[in-house]
Amino acid sequence: MPSAIEQIRRVLAIPAQRTDTTLVPYLTPEETKALLDTPDPTTRLGIRDRAMFYLGTAGGLRVSELVGVRVSEVTFDGRYLELRIQGKGRRQRALVLWKDVADAVRAWLAIRGQRHL
Repeated sequence: MPSAIEQIRRVLAIPAQRTDTTLVPYLTPEETKALLDTPDPTTRLGIRDRAMFYLGTAGGLRVSELVGVRVSEVTFDGRYLELRIQGKGRRQRALVLWKDVADAVRAWLAIRGQRHL
């Protein structure tokens, strides 16, 4: 290994290049509304998809967080929905989401049966 020390020093002496960091693109309000209005609220799958879209967009959930939501992590407080999420790195966070989200999740829970949320 002593023979590689000089090469290691030269590599470590290379300055790090700075690069521009771009913002992650997000949906505009119009795009978000179009997404939320896409599922057919008169079908079982449409009700499910609508609840998923509402939870995902309003809560800023990753797909892995969304599919991991359990009914035991969802509570309703009047008009609002309270949700506990276990996210990346096993971090937990609590969310309080507004009436439209609560209504969409309530509609799904009313017809979903005994499966996961």
